[in-house]
Amino acid sequence: VTAKQIVIGELGKIRGNITANFFRICGKVEGDIRAETIEISVTASVKGSIYKKTISIEHGAKVVGNINELESTTAKIFKLQRKNSDKEG
Repeated sequence: VTAKQIVIGELGKIRGNITANFFRICGKVEGDIRAETIEISVTASVKGSIYKKTISIEHGAKVVGNINELESTTAKIFKLQRKNSDKEG
């Protein structure tokens, strides 16, 4: 899944890799996550590697995997996408 913003509700489930600018997780995710900003709520369950610029994890959330800094190439792609969308708007 690739999108600018993704929000997974409490009953939502994703199995696969995710790339987004902003990602809020309230449900279940299995796979690698790449996002500038990630919010993991108390009801979330995450299994996989996380690549982020900023992250918040609520007390009680389940996270199994590594948390790493977002690679500079991915961050550059987000910046280019933002510049292009700013020109269009």
